[in-house]
Amino acid sequence: NRLARVGFPQGTINTIESGLKWLKSKQKNDGSWGRGLNDTCLALLPFLGHCEIENSTSFGETFKRGINFVKSHKTEKDFEYYTTGEFYKHAGSTGDLLTHALRTIVLAEYYVLTKKSALVEDLRASVDGIINTQGTGKQWVNSYLAHFNIQALHALTFTKIRNKEILECMTNYANALKKSIEPRRYSPQLAGDIFALQLCKRGHLSVVKEGLEIVIQKSTFDLNRPDICYFETNALYQSTAMGGVNWRTWKGGLKVKEIIGLQLLDGGWTVTEPSNAQYADLETSVFTLLVLQTPYRCLPTTPKPDKQKSFWGRILD
Repeated sequence: NRLARVGFPQGTINTIESGLKWLKSKQKNDGSWGRGLNDTCLALLPFLGHCEIENSTSFGETFKRGINFVKSHKTEKDFEYYTTGEFYKHAGSTGDLLTHALRTIVLAEYYVLTKKSALVEDLRASVDGIINTQGTGKQWVNSYLAHFNIQALHALTFTKIRNKEILECMTNYANALKKSIEPRRYSPQLAGDIFALQLCKRGHLSVVKEGLEIVIQKSTFDLNRPDICYFETNALYQSTAMGGVNWRTWKGGLKVKEIIGLQLLDGGWTVTEPSNAQYADLETSVFTLLVLQTPYRCLPTTPKPDKQKSFWGRILD
């Protein structure tokens, strides 16, 4: 109702709610999804984006069991750091660090919605698991991890917890990335790099504008790589929100209608070339829901709220 009142298309709302029902049906008895903590954090993000927490009529119990699973599984307690070249590497795997970033995003968004004081200590500790794994070159061990770490830090800025350190870390990363990014050469990581710079308030840089032009030209919007679709959608949406015309040029509205049309009758999405058949549909459905939630998950600095209705009309119609 809140989204409909401010002009968000009802058809997209219905699609998102069907997707959330599909996610609800895939939850395990212990509150988790898929392979454990990583997949559970991913699955909770669309619920948080739709403001579906414990008091939700339709999804309250689902969210409660999921967030309890996340809170009971720590990710930062076993971190041991050592320097190798320009990077701090985790004693475990890069996947552990990605899970930590996802868990941090979930807890930060949950805190912003609820202001539960019991989360503060956990969030303060989570900052270390991101800042302390940043190498001497002010980047992380790979770009995919960096993209989610920046989203985690961005989410943390809204909690006002350790903001000075967080903003310094984001600034250092942005300064390093703008020197290393190759905006004239398309790669799967390009849109993620652009989105990270936008979150670090560097969306005005020439490398961002050049990179967006390449994304528009080369993007295939392939749901076999839903994570890349997610980064492309966010980068183009943010650019358009800041005054550009990239969303129209990219035909973003048609792409949104296309993925709505690909939703299965049970509410989920599937892929034709799964890398992990058992859980590929979970990841695809989650990232597709996040694509559809883009206009209200990561609000731009412009336009102002009173102009948001007409803006969504131009974007999604």
